[in-house]
Amino acid sequence: MSSEDRVQERRALVTATLTEVGRRSRNEDRLGTAEASGVHAWMVCDGLGGHDNGDLAAEAAVGAALRALATPAGTLVETAETMIRSANEAVIAARAERGGESGAESLMASTISLVVSDGSAVAWAHAGDSRIFRFRSGNGEQVMRDHTIAESMRALSNNGRREEESQHATQLLSSLGTTEMYYDVSALEPLEAGDVFLIASDGLWGAVPLRTMVSELHAASSLEAWLAGLRDRVERRRDPDQDNFTGVAFGADLQPGATLGGRASNGGWRALFGWL
Repeated sequence: MSSEDRVQERRALVTATLTEVGRRSRNEDRLGTAEASGVHAWMVCDGLGGHDNGDLAAEAAVGAALRALATPAGTLVETAETMIRSANEAVIAARAERGGESGAESLMASTISLVVSDGSAVAWAHAGDSRIFRFRSGNGEQVMRDHTIAESMRALSNNGRREEESQHATQLLSSLGTTEMYYDVSALEPLEAGDVFLIASDGLWGAVPLRTMVSELHAASSLEAWLAGLRDRVERRRDPDQDNFTGVAFGADLQPGATLGGRASNGGWRALFGWL
């Protein structure tokens, strides 16, 4: 395949973002979007540790990952791996600057979930429980497995059930900020016209089930409208303990500012997703 054919295959990418404090005193979620040398990246980091440690961990992770994006790393999979390793090193360094392994600073950590694409293919990587979802042909799926006790128990039992989880079961088994951090990275996958990805912190996916995300996407006129609908869903719950909630969405071959909700001559938004 010629280089010209590859350029023609690359899809236009549209991004929308959402981050809210919820019922907490500060927002410890951070998001990042960037493009360098034809590679786009989207990520969500959910800071952990209390006080201002979560803020600092998430900020350090996003900053380091985006700096790593600017340095060519080979394939998309290698780029995702480089970004997540750079983020971990940055959180470890931030912890060291604030007192090392002693005191509250030892709790400084962050989840990370990120997706990279060159417009024709995608790869993703994550550590922790910020989730990555893909929506295609009217359906939605979680494309990664949380690093939590509950998820490990489900994998061992092989039943795939997502019952209500105890506080103990939702504890993280991996996150940025330690030399023992481990992460998962996907294989390279094709990006299809109409694909939408959502990266969500647990404050968002924990409040809005996947089936509701799909129904809201059916009804939305744009990615921005979709995220606004998800925000409204969270706020209508009136949960006094609502965590920070953050979402980064991107879609392939969507036109920003276009009227996508109606039945336009080309089928509009619903035709693009196979929902007509």
